[in-house]
Amino acid sequence: MDLKYKVKKAWFAVWQKYKLEVQLKIALKLLLVFLTVWIVGSVLTILSQWIFIDHLEGTPFQTDYLKYFWTVIIELISGFDVQDQLHVSSKIISVFMLMTGVIIIAIFTGQIVSMFVQVLQRSNNLPEKPGNFKFNHPIVICGINNKLFKIIEELKKNKLARRREIVIVDEKADEITIEDKEKFKDVWYTKGDHADRRLLANVLGEVETSAIILAEEPENCKSQKYSDARAIETALAIEGYSEKTHTVLELNDERCVPHLEHTKINEWISIFEYGIKLVSQTALQHGMTRVYLALLGETPEDRSKDQICFSKPPLPEKLAGLTYEEIRNMVLANPSMDITLIGLAKYVDDETNKKLDLKLINTHFIRQLNPVNRTCMACGAETFPVDELGRVHRKCPACLKGTAHLSRDNTPCFPKDTVLKKEDQLIYLSDKEIDLNVLFEK
Repeated sequence: MDLKYKVKKAWFAVWQKYKLEVQLKIALKLLLVFLTVWIVGSVLTILSQWIFIDHLEGTPFQTDYLKYFWTVIIELISGFDVQDQLHVSSKIISVFMLMTGVIIIAIFTGQIVSMFVQVLQRSNNLPEKPGNFKFNHPIVICGINNKLFKIIEELKKNKLARRREIVIVDEKADEITIEDKEKFKDVWYTKGDHADRRLLANVLGEVETSAIILAEEPENCKSQKYSDARAIETALAIEGYSEKTHTVLELNDERCVPHLEHTKINEWISIFEYGIKLVSQTALQHGMTRVYLALLGETPEDRSKDQICFSKPPLPEKLAGLTYEEIRNMVLANPSMDITLIGLAKYVDDETNKKLDLKLINTHFIRQLNPVNRTCMACGAETFPVDELGRVHRKCPACLKGTAHLSRDNTPCFPKDTVLKKEDQLIYLSDKEIDLNVLFEK
């Protein structure tokens, strides 16, 4: 993050925190009133002196009369009654000038005090995102539920979220209070309807954005199937405004998933569905919950455990052209590489995606965990036909015959000898991001 960006963000943050735009508008109005009173008061004083002191001799535009502009400005600013040869009528005008000056200064001072009182009252609230400044790579969280703070904590712990602002968007976002300001550093809020595209235009990043959409908490089981409607509406609004935004949608009810299959929403997580799978797997394989936590980067015993990571494209030139199995063997043979390869992500261009009707939504990758052998899992045959992407089926054509209606048996997978290109990614377990060029260091 460059210095210019930091300075601009800090300045606009102060601008937003102290509502300087509002204060400047009020100050401008007071200044205009002040100038009007000054000019009017000075002209009236000049006319009074010309009429009652000089008895209409000459004209009121004489150079000597300009001194009364100074007299009136002193009265307005300092409240000091300038001792001068003033007629009674001019002194009456001076009284009004003194009173007007006191009122203007009092209003201005009260406005400043009110501004600081308001800032102090909101010292435990999140700062409001500057309306006239766009963040570069923000993480936008739409909606508020009981998972919000934990999600922010997880994002803050992850190095991938470092130097990325977090913006919470909701009608009640301004009511969020925090105790540890350091813990929630660079977390902002924007109050409003997160399905409003005009608001999204200000919140989404200048370069890229990741959006997390939280489902509303269902008040009871009857309303659970309807609690996802608002989240889906927001997701569609974000994707409709900017398809480049990576959108992750939380759902309470898995029955909403079929409605998303033809949208451009990147990923959705059905809490209910994941809960069912986790419970069933844990019942069959004891300790499964700890494995899930470890893969997600946290365990109750140790928060620095390995987590799933994706290599950043492009792959090093020396890896491009090698098979997944060859790269895995290189990793195993290198004692300095403390990672475990678990799969690959194969890049697919738009033309191939459309041609093969792969239905990849807003992504260019097909992810494959644990690439398979080119042997039939039923009969052990090694002769396999491959599709245009180089994928094979888990069963040979003979064994697959009669079970083709089962999608689980018919799903093509990338084999271990899949050749990787520089656009592809590796999926691995590690406690941090790894520079794959380490493989070639002596």
